[in-house]
Amino acid sequence: MFIMKSKYYRRDKVWVFAIEIPYTGDVMKDFQWLHFSDLHLKSVEGFVEGRIRQELIQCLKQEDFKKNQNLYVFITGDIVNQNGYDANQDIWIEEFVNTLGVDKDRIFWSAGNHDIRRKNSYARIIKAIREKSLTLDQLRREMEEEEKNGEGDDSDFNQLTKKRLEAYVSHYDRWFDRKITEQELNDLHQFYDLEDFQLIVINTAITSCDNKDERNLFLCSRELNSVMNQADRNKPLFVMGHHGLCFLEKEEQAEVEKLFDSSYVDVYLCGHAHEPGIRRMDHAGNDIQEITSGGGIPDQYSVFTFLYGECDSSTCRYHLTPYTYRGGRGGSGRWEKDPAVGRRFRDDKWYDLACFRNLQSHGEAESQKNVKSEEVNTPVLDLNCLAWQIPEEWDPDLDMAVPLNDKNVISLPALLLGRQERFTLFLASTIPEGLAKGLQHQSEQYMEISRTTGLQWQAPVWREYSLNDVFKTGEQGNFGRIVNISSEQMLIGNLGILLKQRMEERDNQPLIINIWSESPYFAARCAQTAMRNLIDIEKAQVLVVADMKQTIRTENEDTIRAVDQIVETYNKTDPPAEEEVLGLLDHRNRYPSQWGLLLKRHALKRNDPGWIRGFLAAAGIHEHVIQWLRAVKPEKLVVQNTLNPELHSIDKEDLEDLTWETYLLLTREPSPARNNLLNLLLEWVPESLRCAINVMEHIQDSDAMENVAYPDIARLGHAACREDYRHLFQCMKGNPVKQWVLSLNSPYGLEGVICFMNDTYRKDMVRHILCQDRSLTGDIYMQENVDYIRSLVYTNDK
Repeated sequence: MFIMKSKYYRRDKVWVFAIEIPYTGDVMKDFQWLHFSDLHLKSVEGFVEGRIRQELIQCLKQEDFKKNQNLYVFITGDIVNQNGYDANQDIWIEEFVNTLGVDKDRIFWSAGNHDIRRKNSYARIIKAIREKSLTLDQLRREMEEEEKNGEGDDSDFNQLTKKRLEAYVSHYDRWFDRKITEQELNDLHQFYDLEDFQLIVINTAITSCDNKDERNLFLCSRELNSVMNQADRNKPLFVMGHHGLCFLEKEEQAEVEKLFDSSYVDVYLCGHAHEPGIRRMDHAGNDIQEITSGGGIPDQYSVFTFLYGECDSSTCRYHLTPYTYRGGRGGSGRWEKDPAVGRRFRDDKWYDLACFRNLQSHGEAESQKNVKSEEVNTPVLDLNCLAWQIPEEWDPDLDMAVPLNDKNVISLPALLLGRQERFTLFLASTIPEGLAKGLQHQSEQYMEISRTTGLQWQAPVWREYSLNDVFKTGEQGNFGRIVNISSEQMLIGNLGILLKQRMEERDNQPLIINIWSESPYFAARCAQTAMRNLIDIEKAQVLVVADMKQTIRTENEDTIRAVDQIVETYNKTDPPAEEEVLGLLDHRNRYPSQWGLLLKRHALKRNDPGWIRGFLAAAGIHEHVIQWLRAVKPEKLVVQNTLNPELHSIDKEDLEDLTWETYLLLTREPSPARNNLLNLLLEWVPESLRCAINVMEHIQDSDAMENVAYPDIARLGHAACREDYRHLFQCMKGNPVKQWVLSLNSPYGLEGVICFMNDTYRKDMVRHILCQDRSLTGDIYMQENVDYIRSLVYTNDK
């Protein structure tokens, strides 16, 4: 593997990656894999099932995957159906393995809920775990105590693990010659250090027992941490298990995804859903994909699919090709390559490996020595570097739903040469010319890069001109279009609609958006907000770079002293509340880089009753309120186990906002003091908000939804992850107006809003809302899309 050493440093007042010298670590070869799941082999196959299995064998022969000398096979559970192992299955498995043409030590199988024993005797133990009166770690400790007394074999932990897995373990050896050792069985999850990558096989089925597995599964955290610690971050790391992580209990899912993130997991392979899919993990900063292979039994829900993966060692990227069985009326009755089987699968899509991002840190010391900073009159982008990272002003807490590639490096030459897939590049710049000026200024240097990389590129003559529009549009190059927009103008423009128009014009070419401001902090936040409002199809992959003219958010002594002086002035003069709030807002607009520090110092040092005015100045903006809540001392909010009387002086709507934000912060950062504060606040807010919080806590409980009012439906839309949004949308199927409000306030909802307008009844309802009920369109998350949706409704009418 050939990796360029790099260092993130400041040069020409721009933060860049400097390409230094080649790094040669352990050589990684190209490798390929096949991903199967949910075969559900039965003792006696029906006609359709038998046809599907035999056609699969024919497809494997025809595609001749065994010609790849470095092929691996992953089977993510449920080889059999309802734990029904039978000798008749041996014949098909033997033919399957022979057709694959790989050594059996390259075949890996994770246990599915159908591969393990399904006795009712396990329900008692699993019910206790789901009700959180027991944990797997507690069961493990109880077993260890019993083993000291010679009684460990009959422990609940052994019943859930060794006893349930006996058939799976024996057939793993029988079919694929892989022996699970006693120690591996005790560890629950297995680690394999292979020649080209590392593999961890996790047991997600340990707490599975019925058709209520969703959001009820748990892993053994001690064992999972232990097996993750064995991994080398400089080598690709694959994890496979049967269930998608959304089947884990909600907090468990968040913790596991964060562990995957910190362990530099590249991909998680799974099944169980009986249909293929790709999901970016919500709680991971790195771009980790959960890849689900289809399968199942012949019914209307199953999509019979297997996936072929290829890893390119030269670029440290991987590609996926789905194969689907085309049965039913009009189908070919064969397995065929089908890149369009799922909305997220695309034939031109390549994903980065985390090890590539980690290997960039090699040679930091050498890079630092070789870097020479030079002052120039005009700051430009250094095109000698191939990629950038996001600016430090980017707030990771603004919206976890945004697919940030903050540790992902993308090739700029590939983008400019038109060889990059559909791509949206956001710049947060301090100059309006942005990338165009950089290209013009350094075209000769870039041409040298083109020659050395073997890529042909003709530098166009770049020019900039203004329109009477929100945008200033630049010359259209062979790679796409540059759009320049002032961050101040962006706040008053219908950005979503105009971006949509530009994207339609560019015919799927990349789009570069330069959101600029004299304040890098403000430019970065506006770029982040713009990207947040794009739907998934428009987001594609995103890369952000800041052109920095000054150091931002450095809380040096001078800045702290200046901010403290402002707070001290308020303490001395004690102005009226409205005047102080307006003063704080004015300071935010004039010195946005100091705003976070001012909120903190005001919360810490402002005397009674003025400290509450910092919250009012946060003006309901989520990330600002969170900053204020983190800074304010708990004893200011709760006095002698009752709410501070100052909290009763704020408006009802502000009190509701404070309650909701306190709940959201508590979900991220558990704290007894904040939990007590939330309980006290809940006594003073309407029932609707209490029900909304109850819905978020128990997402499967749809009954509470009936009492949630529209403003709190909007709050749910803001906070819900993709899976929760979809579940809430289904729970509201009897109330399309609530579905509408939820969708308009969710980062995932725009497609749903547009799609259900095809229904005549719902389209009439949408028209009524847009034209009559302004209360539902006056304060919504995606307000800039309302005009676009209006145009769709009226265009369809014509």
